[in-house]
Amino acid sequence: MNRKITLEEILKKPIKLPRNSFLEEFKKFMKYELIDYGVILSTTTALGYLISHDFLGHPTKAMQDALLTGVGPVLGKVAFLGADTVDRMKHSYALIHKEKQPFLTNLKEAAKGAGVDLLENVSVQDTTYMAAMAAFLASGSTETPFILSLLSYGISIGAVSVADVGFNELRFGHYRKKLKKAGFMEDNYYEATFCIKNEMNPEALLDQMAREFKLCDTKHEQYHDKYIPTHLPTYNGRKPKLRFREIQKPSGNVAKLVQITYGKAMELLKRSRDQFRYYAQKKTKLAYNFEHEMPWEINAIENEAVRSIITKANQGKDSWEMTFKRNFVFNSDILCTTDEVFQAQERPFYVIEMKSRKNIHLLEEGMRFVMSNFPVIETTHDKLELIGVNNYCR
Repeated sequence: MNRKITLEEILKKPIKLPRNSFLEEFKKFMKYELIDYGVILSTTTALGYLISHDFLGHPTKAMQDALLTGVGPVLGKVAFLGADTVDRMKHSYALIHKEKQPFLTNLKEAAKGAGVDLLENVSVQDTTYMAAMAAFLASGSTETPFILSLLSYGISIGAVSVADVGFNELRFGHYRKKLKKAGFMEDNYYEATFCIKNEMNPEALLDQMAREFKLCDTKHEQYHDKYIPTHLPTYNGRKPKLRFREIQKPSGNVAKLVQITYGKAMELLKRSRDQFRYYAQKKTKLAYNFEHEMPWEINAIENEAVRSIITKANQGKDSWEMTFKRNFVFNSDILCTTDEVFQAQERPFYVIEMKSRKNIHLLEEGMRFVMSNFPVIETTHDKLELIGVNNYCR
C-alpha cells in the first residue's frame, strides 16, 4: 500500500484504532497452541500405530513410553516456533515497501521474536496449565478430565497473553531508558487531529480558540522535517516514526533535532450522552537536540551513541521531506496548531492539531469547540499520512 491516502478515503474511514493488545496476543497464542497440540496428537497417534504394527521393530516398554511421551511435545514446539517465525517474516515483508531486508536477516529477526514467544509458552503457559490442572484435581472436581483440561488451557492462554503484553511494556520502557541515557528528552502527551478546508483562515480559527480558552496571541514557526523509514518494533499498538526536524523560531533561533515518536490511537473519555466522540493519539516523543550543524544524514551525527541508535532504527535509504508553516496558540495546559504544508498545495485542506500533556478534559472541551464551530473532519491519521508526502503513506 505504497500510495497517498485520498480525501475520499479519509472521509470514509477517518478513524483507525489499533486492535486490543491482549486479544491479539490471546489469538496469536491460541493459533500456535492449536498447531502445537495438533502436531502432538498426530505424532503420538502415528507413533502408536507404528509401534503396534511393529514398524519400529520391538522396542522395550520403556522406549515405547519415551517415544510416545517425548517426541510429540518436542515436534509440537518445533511447529510452534516455525509457524510463529513464518508469520513474523510475512508481517515484516508487508511493512517494507521498496527495499526488503536480506532473507537471512529477516529470518534471524523473525526467529528471535518467535523464540521469545516459545520461551513464554514454555515458562508461563505450560506452567500455568499444569498448576491449574493440579488445582482442579486437588479440589475434588467431578468434571471430566476433558473439561478440566479445556478450562486449564483457557486459563494458561490468558496468562501467557497477559505476560506478553506486560513484557512488551517492559521492552518499551527499556528502550526509552536507553534513549534517555544517550541524551534524548522524553515528552508524553495526547494529540487530536482534524482536517479543515483551505477556505477557512487558519489564524481566524486560532483567534477564536484563543478567546474561548484564554490562550496566548498567535505565534508562527517554520518546520522542515525529514522522515526516515524505520523497522523499529511496535509496542502494544504504539507505532514508531523516525525524523530529523529543524524549527525556525521567531527569535531567529533554530532548533535542530532528531526524534523518535511512538503514537497509539485511542478513544478518550466515553460518554453515552454526547453529540461527539473524541479520538486522539497518545504520543511518546523522544528527541535529541543537536548543538552542532543539522546533520541531515545519519552518518553526520557526531554523538556516537545517538548515531548508533538512529542507525539501528533506520530501515532503508529512502527518506521523505516536508516543510510547513505552523501557527499556534497555547497556555500551560493545551496547545492548538494549524499546519500549512508547502508540498501539499493541491490538498483541499490543512491540518489542525490539539495537544495536552495531562488535561484530557480540557483537550476534550477544545475538540468539542472545534467540531461544533468549524467544518472539520476528526481523524486519527497523522499529518504525514494525511498529506501523503512522496508516497510515504502505508
